Amino acid sequence: MAEKFNILSFSGKGKGLKIFDSSVYKDHEKTPLARLFWNMRYKVIVWLCCFAAFILSFPIEHLWRYGWSPATAKWMGIYFRNFFHSFGLSTFAEIPEWFSRAITQTDIATLAPLLPIAIFFILTDETLLKEFNPYGKDTLKEESSRKANDADIKKMGLLDGFMMVLGYWKKKPLMMTKTYSALCLAPPGTGKT
Repeated sequence: MAEKFNILSFSGKGKGLKIFDSSVYKDHEKTPLARLFWNMRYKVIVWLCCFAAFILSFPIEHLWRYGWSPATAKWMGIYFRNFFHSFGLSTFAEIPEWFSRAITQTDIATLAPLLPIAIFFILTDETLLKEFNPYGKDTLKEESSRKANDADIKKMGLLDGFMMVLGYWKKKPLMMTKTYSALCLAPPGTGKT
């Protein structure tokens, strides 16, 4: 799912802002910062969409309740004119009247303004965020760590060693170059000696 939802990414595959491609950020800092930035952008986008849906929910409720007519068109014109003249505060002035309608008229149309609020809480759930976030599935618990690559193994000199075998890297034994100590943790019977 994360591959399809990578428009907020920092890699070249997505359409993101690529703000973490700078040399200022170290390689081990890019993924945690991208995860945090992706979460912040996702929550802001969800908040703005739900806020717009909340503003539109009162006209939708009115249209649902009374249908389309010249009176409905006039009411919507007044609603949006007041909205733009009061910079959105008229929408919040509708809440007490909506609350009285929700108590006196118990039908499904009065629940329309609650739908964006419910959708907001569903979309900002942490479990869902981890599913959509392309950088949220970090199997390593330490956020500053990363898996080794060929350059790291060569830099450590483990491919040129001659002492005890530590493990295998791409079917080649990893051995130490000097007589260092190594702590080996493995289940019993797996051949540690």
